[in-house]
Amino acid sequence: MNITANLQDVTLLFLDTAPVIYYIERNPEYFALVSVVFDYIVNNAVMGIVSPVTLAECLVLPAQVGQIQLQQDFIELLTQTDSIDCVEI
Repeated sequence: MNITANLQDVTLLFLDTAPVIYYIERNPEYFALVSVVFDYIVNNAVMGIVSPVTLAECLVLPAQVGQIQLQQDFIELLTQTDSIDCVEI
């Protein structure tokens, strides 16, 4: 799968919960794939779109197990990254 080629003409990309979790938690199976996408987003090549549902879903497990830093990592990525927009659904 050539993610770079697939992102060539993409300007907006909705991010589902799973890739966000894989990226923040550096999932050993998927991090290499999702990091390419997030590199495009962070470098303003693609605008990432998330919903409040995405953020809420990302926060469930860290809240249950008391991982405050992990919660902050999700919140920071999804609400403070200039090239990620949280839109109401």
